[in-house]
Amino acid sequence: MENNGLQQLKENIAKVMIGNERTIELVLTCLVAKGHILLEDVPGTGKTVMAKSLAKSVEAEFGRIQFTPDLLPSDVTGLNYFDAKSGEFVFSKGPAFCNILLADEPTGNLDPKNSFEIMKLLEEINERGTTVLVVTHNREIVNAFKKRVITMKKGVIISDEQEGGYQYES
Repeated sequence: MENNGLQQLKENIAKVMIGNERTIELVLTCLVAKGHILLEDVPGTGKTVMAKSLAKSVEAEFGRIQFTPDLLPSDVTGLNYFDAKSGEFVFSKGPAFCNILLADEPTGNLDPKNSFEIMKLLEEINERGTTVLVVTHNREIVNAFKKRVITMKKGVIISDEQEGGYQYES
């Protein structure tokens, strides 16, 4: 990484994500290229920490969605509710109102219809300028995020695939 600003970002994230320099470089590359990032790995390897560190380092708003079987669209986008004190409806923003969104297991626990709708929603969120980081064990959702896919196992990148060319396999 030649750019001094990117180098500073990398060093800042590396303070938290020790020993993951290559992963940090690839995540920053995706950020600069305005791509998707799919971090596929076992629990406890720092995927959420990576996303939070990235957001904090670039002074961006961070949002996280933990996908559960009872997830509703309003859990992602937010909802209007009536505030009895003020006598008005108030909009409570959901986690989609951010710059960097972590989607944790977006289709793992949902029925096929809801999975499709959630993936469509995540694509729309990305098209509006939010960087979407997807954490999953479900390789089937990769097709929805074709721009860039980084696959990790036990905290180590095992492949990096980019639409239209570059592919890295260890």
